[in-house]
Amino acid sequence: MLQPCIDKKQCLCYLCILSYMRRKSVETLRTFIALLLPDEALGALEREQQCLAGRAGGVKWVKPGAIHLTLAFLGSTPAAAIARISTLVQATAARFKPIDFTLQGIGAFPNERNPKVVWAGLRGCAGLLELQRLIAVGLEELGFQKDRKPFAAHITLGRVRDGSGRSALRALLAERRDFMFGEFQAGRLALIESDLQPAGPVYTIVHESRLQHHR
Repeated sequence: MLQPCIDKKQCLCYLCILSYMRRKSVETLRTFIALLLPDEALGALEREQQCLAGRAGGVKWVKPGAIHLTLAFLGSTPAAAIARISTLVQATAARFKPIDFTLQGIGAFPNERNPKVVWAGLRGCAGLLELQRLIAVGLEELGFQKDRKPFAAHITLGRVRDGSGRSALRALLAERRDFMFGEFQAGRLALIESDLQPAGPVYTIVHESRLQHHR
């Protein structure tokens, strides 16, 4: 079974993107831009998923290797735009040092009373908000439509499949609302392909740049 994961070995030089797309016989890729999380944060989130799964059913949890922080969802992206987006990612990353953030709290969209998406919250992330803003501005300059929804920093942990564990999940959300995971630092910005498969999405890094600006 294919497991959804960001395969670090499949990080593609964008000079090879056209060849990659030809091999896949596609003209567009379904893409998004994300901040990749450090292993320590991924480990903390995986432990939280296990804790929640043991007490509330009916949720399809995101595989640990697929957890990321989405900054912009582009959707169907033509081949001609991939190199320009990769250049934007590279140029933006060069302007930032690694982002410090605090993982705190478990919540749900649209709300705790009717949870459909379970997420982990972020605090103390002014640098992250500026990074996302510049990415959004750059994408708009490239012709992508601006997202009408204001950016809300969160990390998706799972999606509710049915109502079998909804009462237990509501109680857990109230209990874990302010849970502190810890402080972390993220330093990798990536353009990622999302290939929707029956077993779940398969993520492939198309381009990755490190945040390494020295102030």
